[in-house]
Formats: sequence, C-alpha cells, structure tokens
Amino acid sequence: MGGGGPGAEHLERLNRMKYMANTARIIQRKVSEFFPVWASESDIFPCREGELYLEKHQRTYTTEGLSKWYNRKMEVNLLKMEFISVLSMINTGSADSLNYPTDELEKLWKEVLLYQFHDILPGASIKRVYDESRKRYGSMLAETNHYIEKAEKELIISEGFIPQEKDNKNEDDFTLMAFNYLSWDITKWIFLNDTGTRITVPSLGYVVHTACHDFIDESNLKWDDTYMENELITIKFANDSSLLSVFDKENQCEILVSGQSGNMLVVYSDFGDAWDFPVEYRKGVTEKFILLETTIKRDGPEIVNHQVYKYKESILEQDVVLTANDRRIDFRTRISWATPAKMVRTSFPVDVPNGSALCEIQFGAIERPVHSDTSWDLAKDEISAHSWVDISNNKFGVALLNDSKYGHR
Repeated sequence: MGGGGPGAEHLERLNRMKYMANTARIIQRKVSEFFPVWASESDIFPCREGELYLEKHQRTYTTEGLSKWYNRKMEVNLLKMEFISVLSMINTGSADSLNYPTDELEKLWKEVLLYQFHDILPGASIKRVYDESRKRYGSMLAETNHYIEKAEKELIISEGFIPQEKDNKNEDDFTLMAFNYLSWDITKWIFLNDTGTRITVPSLGYVVHTACHDFIDESNLKWDDTYMENELITIKFANDSSLLSVFDKENQCEILVSGQSGNMLVVYSDFGDAWDFPVEYRKGVTEKFILLETTIKRDGPEIVNHQVYKYKESILEQDVVLTANDRRIDFRTRISWATPAKMVRTSFPVDVPNGSALCEIQFGAIERPVHSDTSWDLAKDEISAHSWVDISNNKFGVALLNDSKYGHR
C-alpha cells in the first residue's frame, strides 16, 4: 500500500554517514533499546497542548468529491445496518430469527477502511484507483441498502404491522412505520401520496403512526419572488439570488453580517494540484455565476427557491428550501462542472460576536479560532471538519451542516 521500511541502499547510506566529518554522531539501535533512552530524557521535551494542525495538503479535504460522498454514505449505511440488525433481534427475542450479518459487516467495513488509505480518500491517487473504487463503492452501497430494507421489512412483520386499508370515506388516511437511526429524537414531516403529517420518532427507535392529512396553515408559510418565511425564519434574496437577509424571529436577530450576502457562489482561479491550492487564491480575480432563472413555490410543507446558474460551460442548479416549523435551511445543489483550473466556493458571513468555532472530528469536536490574531491562527486558513461546524457565543449560534464536504474556512 506504500511506505515500508528501509532498503539496502538506505542502510548503506546510514552506515557511511557514521564516519562523515562535520555531521551529528549516528547510532543504530533497536526500537526496544531506543524508547527507554528516549523516556529517560522526557522531562526536557517541549510540550504542546491542542491540535497538531497540518499546514499543508489542505486541498485533500475536498479533492475527488464523489469518493468522499460515497465514503460518507457507506459510514452511515454500515451503522444503520448494524443497528437495524440488533433492533430486529431484540424485537423478535431470538438471535436465531435473524442471521446477524457478522461476516458481511466485517467484509464491507474492511473494504471501506481500505479506501480510507492516505492516497485514496484524500483524492491524491491515479485515475485507475478511482475508476475501480467508485465501481466498488456503488456495489457496496447497493448491498447495504438491500440489507437495511430487508431487515426493516422483517422488523415490520415481527411487529404484526399490516398497512391500514383505505376506505372510500378517508382516502387520505395511511399507516406507516418510521425509523430513526440518529441518537436524538427527531420531528419530521412525512409526505406520502400527497398526504402529509408531522411525527416525532425517538432516538434509535421507530414509531407506527396512523394519521390522516394534517392541514398545513398556509398563513404561516409566506413567500413571493423576493423572500420566504415560516414560523421561525425569514429569508430575503438579492437580485442574484444570494441571501440578502436571514432573520431569526424567535431570537429577534439578523444572522448575516450587515452589508454582506450569504450563499454567494464565487469562482476562483485554481492552478493547484490534488494536494494543495494556492493560499493566496482569494487575492486574485474572482468571477460569479450568471443567474439564468429562479422560481419560488410551495411544495407541501416546504417553500422551494429553485435557481439555475451558468458559468462558461458549467451549469449549477440549487434549491433553497425552508420547511414549516423548522429553523434549518437546506441547499440542495447539483452541478455539471466543465471548467478546469477553477474553484467554486460558497460562504455564509454570520454575525456571531465573540463566537468560537466548534468543529466535528472523529469521536467528538474541537474548538478552533475564528480570527487570525497569531501566526498559528493565521496558518489555519483551511480546516477539516466532518459533518458540521458551529459558530456560537453564550447566547446565539449558527451551524453549517454538510453531506460529504470536509474543507472549511
């Protein structure tokens, strides 16, 4: 896979260096001999508290985005696969009633971890690697989806759940089973056959829900060509469809910095490689997408601003979505990219005075500065985070969530 120990040439060079003038004295030792000597001098070692931040290779947080997307989906699906298997066994009361997929899980996890090798997932491998790994990603994703669906059906059967028969009087009635694979309770709109209802599903659990059509009070969902509003948030759009204002009605505060636009899609020149991009890219000439069309309409419990942009031969489509009784704004983006040596970025200049950034990392989160007061802070021009970054003070905060993007500034 790469790396490896020293070869014959390295050992010969090391042997010759022992006798070179004006060089440090070199002693070869076994690891078992080295560490005790090292430990005896540990009281004079300098100590560093905090993140060991790598100032190079920041492009790897975003390069080969499709592979990163597959990796995220596989991580999520494998956890779902494990959870639904255990839940099914608990529900049926017998481990024999559902063959827990031990071998399948081990095989899938090992292959996903193989593709997390330091050249594949970061995006620095050759074309053949991605041609082969993407094909396997697609097969593995289909395999996990199949197993999850199969296990869910077995759980439904074990519950004795039978879909409710419709009658002529209540054509909108329906019964459903909703699963929650997250570790916290969620409340969501469920939309089925033009029938909507809002349900709460407990963490790592499920509910069986019978309901008829829930009336969505349109007076709480307002929109025209320039804004969208629900019970909690008001969004105003500029002429180029960037965010002119995002107002939190509950906290009575403007989220964006005054005079600056949110979700501004900007194109930068980019002559970097798979590992790095120029740190001064923002000082060059910037370009913007041309807005071709925009349409705002209501779709069930959602207000959707559908936007179509063009940049040279590249097309970007985006739905900005605001849902009833929800303070989250979704940006569902699809892009057909055909312009080399360019980088597309979006930004959200949030007005959170004296805030700090909390970034999700493996098994937790880490706090990072939002300023460049010191050389160490300045060096953190691009940082990695898993699925979210939150900027908050002791009263208010804003979070940015992503489905597979790891590079943030």
